[in-house]
Amino acid sequence: AGGAERAGEQGGGSGRYWTENEHQRFIEAMTVHGLDYDAIAEKVGTRNTAQVRSHSQKFLKKLLEHHREGKEGLPSMSRKKDKGRPGRAELAAAAGRGGHLGLGFAH
Repeated sequence: AGGAERAGEQGGGSGRYWTENEHQRFIEAMTVHGLDYDAIAEKVGTRNTAQVRSHSQKFLKKLLEHHREGKEGLPSMSRKKDKGRPGRAELAAAAGRGGHLGLGFAH
């Protein structure tokens, strides 16, 4: 089975964020296969070719910025929490309070 079929079977098409483990397999595969997205998807195992291509573009852009800033090594691809938006725990707590987020108004 190709990367696209396997990723769909394993929930890779969900649009979820890449895990540290997936990203590590991505880096290892990119080191061996360069920009052969099919081969990288095969190695990652949970992502299809289009997802690998998109992740690669974002990663390479971030890598270029990282090095332009004079930083060494690889940049982090971990997701930064948006401080202006409530997190899941806060939303769940608000749901238990009848939807009130403590922002001065109720939903």
